[in-house]
Amino acid sequence: MSRHRVAIVVLSMLAALPSAGAGDGAGSPGAGFFHAGEVRREVVDAIAYQDRYDPGHTRLVFSDVAFDRAAMAEGGIDLTDFLHHPGAMLDFKIDPDGAVDTLIISAGGESRYLAGAEAGDLLRLERRDRERIVGQVESADRHLIRFDLPVVPAGR
Repeated sequence: MSRHRVAIVVLSMLAALPSAGAGDGAGSPGAGFFHAGEVRREVVDAIAYQDRYDPGHTRLVFSDVAFDRAAMAEGGIDLTDFLHHPGAMLDFKIDPDGAVDTLIISAGGESRYLAGAEAGDLLRLERRDRERIVGQVESADRHLIRFDLPVVPAGR
C-alpha cells in the first residue's frame, strides 16, 4: 500500500437501466475518484454497456455527474449518449478477450486517449461476462475506483 492513506469504497449499482420515464433518471451515487484535466473528481455515477457498434466490446464509463438514464433508455445506450454529458468521464472500451482497447479521459471539452498497455495497466477485472463486470481502476494517487456493475445489453 502507498504511503498515502486511501479508502477503497465499493461502487455498486445493482439495477440496470430504468424504463423510459421511470423516476428522475439519476443513477445511484458511488464512491471512488479519478483525475481528469488535472482535477480530482469523485465518482457519482457509472455504467457498463455492450457496444452495439463494435460487437463483443464492453464500454465502462465513470463520471463525476449523474447520467441522464431516462434519456439514455430511449433507443438504447451508445457512444452518442455521452457526447454532450456535462461531467468529466473515464470511458474504457474493453475488447472481447477482456483487454482494454482504449481509454478516453474527458473533461471540459478536452479529451485524452490512451491505448494498449498504457490504458490496460489501470484496469483490473475480476469478472466480465454478458451480465456483470467487476473490478477496480487504480493508478497510484490518480485513480481509485472499485466497481460491480450490471452490463446493459446492446440496444437497451
